[in-house]
Amino acid sequence: MTASADARPAPYGPPVAPPPVGPPVAPPPVAEVRTPTRVLDEPLPPPPPPRRRAPVSRRPWAIAGVVLAGLAAVAVLAAAFSPDGERRERPGRAAPADAPSRSRPAASGVECAVSYRVDGSWPQGFQATVRITNLGDRPIEGWRLGWTFPDGRRVTDLWNGGREQDGRNVTVTDAGWNRVVPPDGTVEFGFVGAQDGDSAGPRPRRFTLNGGACRAP
Repeated sequence: MTASADARPAPYGPPVAPPPVGPPVAPPPVAEVRTPTRVLDEPLPPPPPPRRRAPVSRRPWAIAGVVLAGLAAVAVLAAAFSPDGERRERPGRAAPADAPSRSRPAASGVECAVSYRVDGSWPQGFQATVRITNLGDRPIEGWRLGWTFPDGRRVTDLWNGGREQDGRNVTVTDAGWNRVVPPDGTVEFGFVGAQDGDSAGPRPRRFTLNGGACRAP
């Protein structure tokens, strides 16, 4: 029993010394990367070639130009052959001075005839009817008829027109609704006049329409 007890190792042996610590070991040197030195005499590398742009097709623009030109031509033809048949002046050009205006009577030179009829008379007064006939081939748009009384008569009332009198000179204008006299058409107005004496006296023999002379029977 004593021998077996001596054969087992002791639970704790003598202390073990730590290994010796030497000086710190430096890491291996890192190789330095150097860029190669460029010699100044060496030529520069060529620039990269330019990038080519995709060609732009001009076909849509050409088609659009043709379409616009066609629309402009159609507009010009429509203006030239408009149903009203009126002449359109170009911008910047003034209308001719002798062009008739819708707000005033047409120019002189119309072909016309005037009949002056006394319907009745009484002491210091009389009644008459005047008829204008268009003998031309164009309508008269707005009319202004003038005559001169051979004596001291004057117009006191008038219908189907407007009147002006200066001494013996009388001027009658259209009433608006009867301003247009078609070719071979007529327009009439009547008036009541004052006179000296019982007789209506001689009738006027000279009439002017819009400044031009008219035929009188």
